[in-house]
Amino acid sequence: MAYFASEQDVYDHIGRSVLEITRDAELAPRLAAMDSGLQSRYRDPAATVTVSARPGAGVTVEFGSTATVPEIVFEAEADRAHEFWLGVLDLTVALALDQSRASGPVHRILELVPVLEPFRARYRARVEAEGRPELLAPLRGAVAAVPVGSA
Repeated sequence: MAYFASEQDVYDHIGRSVLEITRDAELAPRLAAMDSGLQSRYRDPAATVTVSARPGAGVTVEFGSTATVPEIVFEAEADRAHEFWLGVLDLTVALALDQSRASGPVHRILELVPVLEPFRARYRARVEAEGRPELLAPLRGAVAAVPVGSA
């Protein structure tokens, strides 16, 4: 059973975290300096989050279909993205084990993963405060997840 009931549920959780990152005074300029576009395509349920980061133009986020053509495309089940944000899934290992797929200059995204750690903690705290215990199942070992740092 998927953690998220709908596309909007994915945007309310994962999308909200992406928006927080793009509005962060320290991280937004680092993202813009990447001069790249990243699109995360999720399944079960289907949802798309596109981030465009350009020097001088800032960082924008779009949910759903878009005309933006990203340089980097990340594909995974929405559950795997949720597990990443909770801190129980190592992205590098997930890519190696084919639990997610990426195309384009993926090394740019992998370089940002350590910087995202404070946002992962915020995501987890928000999920804990929501009163949706099913979203905390990965923390209880209810799914086979790869712990962060096991790579």
